[in-house]
Amino acid sequence: AQYGGKCHKSVSYKKEVQQYPKGEPTPKQYWFVAVEYPANKRMDIGDVTTGKIVLLHNDTLYKYQDGKAIYGNRDRGDYLFLIGDMYFMPIDTVKKKFAWFDYNLAKGTETVWQGKPVYVLGADDTSEKVNQLWIDKEKLVMLRSIEYYGGRADIIFSDHVKLPTSWLETNVKFYQEGKLLQ
Repeated sequence: AQYGGKCHKSVSYKKEVQQYPKGEPTPKQYWFVAVEYPANKRMDIGDVTTGKIVLLHNDTLYKYQDGKAIYGNRDRGDYLFLIGDMYFMPIDTVKKKFAWFDYNLAKGTETVWQGKPVYVLGADDTSEKVNQLWIDKEKLVMLRSIEYYGGRADIIFSDHVKLPTSWLETNVKFYQEGKLLQ
């Protein structure tokens, strides 16, 4: 509720990306990212003149190569929802989305993670193998998402910078079964 309707409506930035598809780092890439909440995100991957683009719109992910659509598929949409969409939706819609993404908001606990006190939503104990959101108690920003869909996936949000009305994570890492992917 603290950031409801106050979150930055749009943001664009250049992002350094390192991927680890087989446990070994690939060469660093620079992506241009533009987000407009709710529901729109564009990522130009690598050199923007190549036309290699990923678009997320509502619940669909589109990939383009050389300016032509090569892929379109339904996407759960939880990443875009968690990083900003939810701040522009009515609270009842937000609750339904959390339920649809298998987060049980009736459960919760508190712990300390990386030296910060955090709220954990979705679990009564952090060892439960259920979807969990870890929220910084002071800033009320997302620090971590743990999801179980065919295995454990962790998304770590860090290096938050203060914007005029909200915070923006500048470092996001994706792990699958404890292995760094990006």
